Amino acid sequence: MKETFEGKIRTMKGHEPTTLEERVQRLEDIEAIKEIMHQYAHCADMCDPEGMIACFTDDCMAKYFTDDLSKGYEAPVFNKSETYDYLKQRLIDYVNSASHHISNEQIYFEKIDRAVAYMYMYSWQRFTSYPQQPDMHRWGRYEIFYVKEKDGEWRISNLQLLSAGEYNGTRIAEQFNRSWPPVPIQKINPFSVK
Repeated sequence: MKETFEGKIRTMKGHEPTTLEERVQRLEDIEAIKEIMHQYAHCADMCDPEGMIACFTDDCMAKYFTDDLSKGYEAPVFNKSETYDYLKQRLIDYVNSASHHISNEQIYFEKIDRAVAYMYMYSWQRFTSYPQQPDMHRWGRYEIFYVKEKDGEWRISNLQLLSAGEYNGTRIAEQFNRSWPPVPIQKINPFSVK
């Protein structure tokens, strides 16, 4: 992941591989992390909540909405079973077809087995109530924390969806005033816009 420092772009300081073997492993880890979200998006398109939830750790937290402090709204933070229930309800009950796209992946390795990613997303959804409910197009970003678990697989431990804008929706400009790199959501103290 890059940052601006004293007017110049530079690589953020984090875990740095030192040997050739560690550098090759880093490249493999980057691809594995990207592949998680590609799999997540594929499963969303297939209306497969079981496949989506398999991308998460057992102690994960997910937040699909942002707080609106001006209206006193604090968005829910889901654990794994709550995330599954949310995805299942949305995909099975509401979505007739979808296409999700992930791009612009920026990945920062805090440790050899912990990474933070910032990724762009676009999604189109056709709802079961169409044409009464028109198609939704969303452009946004994910802030994601990953861990490499004991089986050697990277999984999502913390996920936040931010909407930059929606066509046939109301969410907009949630990406502004965020910390860099992202801060993980907390169950007791959900993160708020700074």
